[in-house]
Amino acid sequence: MPRKISDRKCSHPGCERGHAAKGYCSLHYGRFKSGLDMDMKPRYRAEIELCVFDGCARQARTRDYCTGHYQQLLSGRVMRPLGWRPEKHLIICSVETCDLPARGRRYCTGHQQRIKSGTPMLPPIAQRDRYWGMHCTITGCKRPYHASGLCKTHQRKTKYGLSAMQLDMIIRRGKCDSCGTPLGIDDFHIDHDHSCCVGPKVCGNCNRGALCRGCNHGIGNFKDSPNSLRLAADYLERYGLAA
Repeated sequence: MPRKISDRKCSHPGCERGHAAKGYCSLHYGRFKSGLDMDMKPRYRAEIELCVFDGCARQARTRDYCTGHYQQLLSGRVMRPLGWRPEKHLIICSVETCDLPARGRRYCTGHQQRIKSGTPMLPPIAQRDRYWGMHCTITGCKRPYHASGLCKTHQRKTKYGLSAMQLDMIIRRGKCDSCGTPLGIDDFHIDHDHSCCVGPKVCGNCNRGALCRGCNHGIGNFKDSPNSLRLAADYLERYGLAA
């Protein structure tokens, strides 16, 4: 048979809740069991009390204070708004075009990282980006940021032990160190001594220069041998094919 629903109400004056145990509803029975004031007004979500500290909109937890201000009260510190920082933390970054707050050594977080990695201090760091900005820092490159202030294409060049500033200087020079052909923003190759570094990463001390695609492939095909290149030049001159 289905269970009969009781019409019995809580015996506490003014309470219309249904009976739960020992003549009380669940709310008043819990208070009776815990020895609390039976007439204490229940705190509904719409009646949440706020912290008594002036200007604080957080919910009061202990002694009419929110958790943060109660901790300040316990420690004996001067009561301040939460999130307050001393005046020294409001110093602006030393770079003229940057208005972000300084974090250390009078530079913002983004410019501190640029100093460590050797990245040019310009272009300015976008406010919406926490560290670098939205674009590659190489002059003339508009590709999106990937890592270390560089786009994905120029980031691959750092395997040669070059900083972002050194890469930017190579691109500004703008010509092949062998034949003088103009180089683009990303159509250049870093030549290094293969007898020093054979693997995919280069130490950076054996770099020789920036070459165009043709010179880089040509020197590689001749196994970096000056003698082989001279014999090839003699061959071309012998048959009158020299440029």
